[in-house]
Amino acid sequence: MNAYQPSAVVIFAGTNDITPGAIKTPEQLLYTYQQFVAKVRANNPELPIYYIAITPSPRRWEVWPNAKAVNAIIEDYSQRTAGLFYVDTGPVLMDAQGNPHTDNDAFDALHLSDKGYRQWTSIIRPRLLKDFPQLYWA
Repeated sequence: MNAYQPSAVVIFAGTNDITPGAIKTPEQLLYTYQQFVAKVRANNPELPIYYIAITPSPRRWEVWPNAKAVNAIIEDYSQRTAGLFYVDTGPVLMDAQGNPHTDNDAFDALHLSDKGYRQWTSIIRPRLLKDFPQLYWA
C-alpha cells in the first residue's frame, strides 16, 4: 500500500554519476535506473515513469559523450518497456554549433539558469500535459 497516489513519476538522475574523474558506465546507470523502476513498480505496476535525459553543461562538457551514451541506453530501455518514457531536453539547451548555450547556464556553468529552466520546462510541461490533460499546471 502506498500513502501517495501519484499520477506519474518524473525523474532527473545520472548527472552526478558522470563527472570528470568519476565516470560510471552506461550499463551501471541503466542498472541503477532499472532498480529504481522496480522499486516504484513494486507498489504501482502501471505507474508511468518519465526519465528526463542528462543535460549538457559547459563544466562537464568533456564527459558529454559519456552522458549521451547513458541517455541512449536509457532511451532504448524506455522504448522497450511499457509505461517508461524518455524526455530529451538537450537540443533546446544547445547552440547552433551543438555546444551548450551559455545563456542557459548559471554562474557555475553546471546548473541551469532561469532561462535554462524555462527552456527545460518548454519541453517537459507540454509532454506531461499531453499525457495528463486532466491536470492543470500554471
